[in-house]
Amino acid sequence: MKKTLFIIFTCVFFMFSSFSVPTQAIEGKKDASKEVAHDQKVVYITFDDGPGGKVTESMLKTLKENGVHATFFLIGSQIEYQKDLVKKIVDDGNAVGLHSYTHLRKNLYGSNANFLKEMVDCQNIIYDTTGVKTNILRFPFGCNNSFYKLNNDMIDKIHNSGLKVFEWNVDSTDGMYPSMPASKIAKRAQSKKDTAVVLMHSGFVNKNSAEALPIVIKYYKDNGYTFKTLNEDTQELYRIIKKKR
Repeated sequence: MKKTLFIIFTCVFFMFSSFSVPTQAIEGKKDASKEVAHDQKVVYITFDDGPGGKVTESMLKTLKENGVHATFFLIGSQIEYQKDLVKKIVDDGNAVGLHSYTHLRKNLYGSNANFLKEMVDCQNIIYDTTGVKTNILRFPFGCNNSFYKLNNDMIDKIHNSGLKVFEWNVDSTDGMYPSMPASKIAKRAQSKKDTAVVLMHSGFVNKNSAEALPIVIKYYKDNGYTFKTLNEDTQELYRIIKKKR
């Protein structure tokens, strides 16, 4: 009889034990939450070729209405007569970067020294205008184009000047095709990458890009992305193409 009771008690004990939550499962849940934070999807919306008058103004309005910020890579010579607009870019909480002073190929890519001078001149006018000394840059036409290829020597010179390079991994193609319909620009600006650095433009000719921006923002919001701006602590984004032997 005692043996039978012992067997029954043992069976009941293990039956109820199987419904309890082990400590390891709770720890596993905590680890999962950390993984979600680590794998957070981030989007950096970036604009080249500004400031661009009413186009840039429209983009700033859209960004503010949606409660997000972007990074504007500015051309120094265009800041000269649009200083109030550049101040507004910064005052609204957006980041600014260097996109050369003239944006002219012959001035930029004649020598490394010319390139760096263009960036420093742009840096100085942004600082004089806004009080912000930005050290992030983007190559006009990209760091690997039909007439220039980035190399290690140039990267060393850029880094020794206290500057950092940021390209993109999502291209809306509005730089090549500014007249493309806003819907197509928005479509090409969309990505499923965990970290999306989106290239758009805010020059005078980019009216359609301004119309596309609300669609782009909505897409990334709907897909759970966090909006951030580039800064000196962001991991650089560029590629050095090895020469074929």
